Amino acid sequence: MEGAQVPPQQVVYVQQAPMLNAKSSGLAIVLAFLWPGLDYFYLEDGWGGVKRAIGCAFLLFTIIGIPVALIIWIMGLASSSRRTAEFNNNLMMQNQGTTPNQQIVQQ
Repeated sequence: MEGAQVPPQQVVYVQQAPMLNAKSSGLAIVLAFLWPGLDYFYLEDGWGGVKRAIGCAFLLFTIIGIPVALIIWIMGLASSSRRTAEFNNNLMMQNQGTTPNQQIVQQ
């Protein structure tokens, strides 16, 4: 088949839509620093925020609870960046119409 021409390939451009409610890990860390549980409210986990905010407030009024409240505060600071990344990943999966456990295959 000499002289047969290959038709030109069509190029498709896809633009990723911006995430509308993406959260900042820096702001989550600042909120966690101000009071335990504020970062949970920021990441739309109200019940988790209520548990930590009230629990730490209660623990601060007891002598033995002060070290426990300090540990909860430090753990919240350490995990707020990871929880923000998980929140944003789940948000991206919802925007793309996939479930969090579903693999995205790019070719």
